Amino acid sequence: METSERREMWLGTPSRAIVALTAVLTALGLVLIFSSSYLVAALGHSGNGYLFVERQAAWLLLALPVAWLAAKVDYRRLRRYDGALLCLAYGCLAIVLVPVIGSQYNGARRWIRFGALGFQPTEFAKLAVIFFLASFAARDPERLRDFRRGFLPALAALGAACALIALEPDIGSAAFLAGVGLTLLLVAGLRARHLLPLVLLVGPLAVAWVVWRHPHVRERLLTFLDPSADPLGGGHQITQALIALGAGGPIGTGLGAGTQKWFFLPERHTDFIFAVAGEELGFFGALALLALFALFVVAGRAALRRAPDLFGSLLAFGLVWMIGLQAAMNVAVVTALVPTKGIPLPFLSYGGSPLFFTLIGVALLVNVARQGEQTAAPEPAGGPEGTIDTRPAGVDLPAAVGEPCVA
Repeated sequence: METSERREMWLGTPSRAIVALTAVLTALGLVLIFSSSYLVAALGHSGNGYLFVERQAAWLLLALPVAWLAAKVDYRRLRRYDGALLCLAYGCLAIVLVPVIGSQYNGARRWIRFGALGFQPTEFAKLAVIFFLASFAARDPERLRDFRRGFLPALAALGAACALIALEPDIGSAAFLAGVGLTLLLVAGLRARHLLPLVLLVGPLAVAWVVWRHPHVRERLLTFLDPSADPLGGGHQITQALIALGAGGPIGTGLGAGTQKWFFLPERHTDFIFAVAGEELGFFGALALLALFALFVVAGRAALRRAPDLFGSLLAFGLVWMIGLQAAMNVAVVTALVPTKGIPLPFLSYGGSPLFFTLIGVALLVNVARQGEQTAAPEPAGGPEGTIDTRPAGVDLPAAVGEPCVA
């Protein structure tokens, strides 16, 4: 038995491991949100210290039945709606740009609000784009290798979503989605020689335009190079985050006993919640959180290896890559390894839309894992009864990603 297979077995079945890890991370998120937000909520929101954790719990309760349905209905049946989901995502991204509809905060128009609830179309767009690209690539894998029939349509679908997100403006999320989508397409068989000229020619021009057009991006780059140059201005956020991480020591100050959240650390319960975790749980507690995310990626990899068809493998890869990369980027920002970017830590950061759509993504991943587990035993040609393997003979994912099961 291979080492990777033995490592996956002790986690249990992939679907159960994914559900268990998601439950643990989400529960930790509620605890950390309460710990990091109680004081600021009690002093600034009508004396209700439970405000943020109550809102997060409300979004969790709203997400659970939808996630259950997404995990229950065979993901292959949902495939017929890939184009409709993508068009709906485009529509939401366009509507949020309308001043009378989109809600503006910190100079960006990213929310559609319904009373006290806020919906971020970008979070929905991430799932819709991954779902569509996985379906598009799996429908005719050889088509991706053709510039006109594969490369251009796939790039147009991804580029349109990224452009709409960039107009909010949310440059970081647009770049993040572009990275996830292009990686998915490359794994699916997109020719690197088609993509390389675009990256080399358009990439530098796009970066130069963003830096010139958006002063806050330029400021963040300069702050990243020397946070101490303006510790009370642009470098305040990252300076306080590093102080919090250092104050935690090996074992932390204890849950609720951190001090940086006392109006020293901005965005304490959202994008920089990992700094609060590092202070209160310490170095080893922070390592444990990272280990949970690593185990989630391992379980997700096991799910994509057992997927009954190419579409399931690509969908699982896109979802695992999205969640894993987002967690890695958030931790990199908090530890000053990359320039500051407002990106939430999956499951842990406060935010209804990110939690809602992340749980939907996890549910789809569990769906793929369960279908693979049900068809793991030898089946008659053509796959399990009532299903069709849409993968052409000889089409597979690279060994570095994991070999999908052949139905």
